[in-house]
Amino acid sequence: MKGKMLHPTLSLLTLLPLTFHLLPLIFALCSLPVEGAFLQEKGAFHVHTTFSTGTLSLEEVIEEARREGIGTVILTDNFLLRFEYGLFP
Repeated sequence: MKGKMLHPTLSLLTLLPLTFHLLPLIFALCSLPVEGAFLQEKGAFHVHTTFSTGTLSLEEVIEEARREGIGTVILTDNFLLRFEYGLFP
């Protein structure tokens, strides 16, 4: 007869107290500051230009961002959305 296998639930219950005991250590390690790892920067998200539904051209968006001290702009332009249906019947 080979070695006994523990029931999966029993082995999980055995590990849970150990896991909870290590949580403070895990949180402490995760909250240590790592110099140079993160950069906090002022940004603008979900920006449209005149390419789709926005009112400013890409150049104007860049100009405005620089004027406001914004270092990151995330463009979310749609494909061109101008339609012409002709005269209403």
